Amino acid sequence: KQPVRFIADLTKKLQPIIEYPTPNNLPTLEGAVVIYEPPIYDPPYGLYKIGYDPVYHDDVDRKLVRSLGSIIVYKTSNKISAGFDEIVAEYTGRPDNTDVINDICLKLSLYYGKAGVMVESDKGKDAVAYFKRKGYFHLLEDQPDSVIARVTKNPTVSRVKGAPMTGPMKATAEKFTLKWLLTERGVNGEGKIVRNMDLLPSIPLVQELIMYNRDGNFDRVSALFPIMLSIEEDIEKSIDTMRRESNPARYFNDNLKNFFKK
Repeated sequence: KQPVRFIADLTKKLQPIIEYPTPNNLPTLEGAVVIYEPPIYDPPYGLYKIGYDPVYHDDVDRKLVRSLGSIIVYKTSNKISAGFDEIVAEYTGRPDNTDVINDICLKLSLYYGKAGVMVESDKGKDAVAYFKRKGYFHLLEDQPDSVIARVTKNPTVSRVKGAPMTGPMKATAEKFTLKWLLTERGVNGEGKIVRNMDLLPSIPLVQELIMYNRDGNFDRVSALFPIMLSIEEDIEKSIDTMRRESNPARYFNDNLKNFFKK
């Protein structure tokens, strides 16, 4: 039995934010969850990932603060179901209380088989505290240390949750995202190459990607970045495991200093 179930809004009471830039005349910024594909039955661990771009604090005056919280649910490459490397759900909005967004993120994680949540750590303290308070701290993904070690001169291993999104890490997330968008998926009926970017179901995410720059406010893109870092972290760990298993003596010698770091 699923701990969370999805109930469609047949009365159209809820209003998802489906346009970027966000229109100034919206009656509310609360937004709504959009499901593009429901979870498969009893999904295996790791099939779904969530990227979460939270807001810094509760909004006092929404007219002055245009930043929104954004959550993207992603289905990874797999051999057990149709479709892969796809966005299957999203939420973007800004309720008056940030715990409302945190709760939406938690429920989406539970709905999609306890999907791991990679939160943007620079502004995710409230989200981390919320998950811990609710007893779901384990659903938050650890900092992507392997990726950080590749792009940072003096990396330090720490057991913090989430992905930092400053300096070289943001540049790295941009590169990973571009690579993912351009990844070929096959050809269509007309013989034209189909890429991941052609299969994006979210119109406002596409609009943000087209307009993206580092100075602007692109919440959906900021939710996509942690997913890309999480995917690369899994790849790095897989390569690391193969090296360790193929030549354990050499692996131990090459990483001797790391084993005794404080």
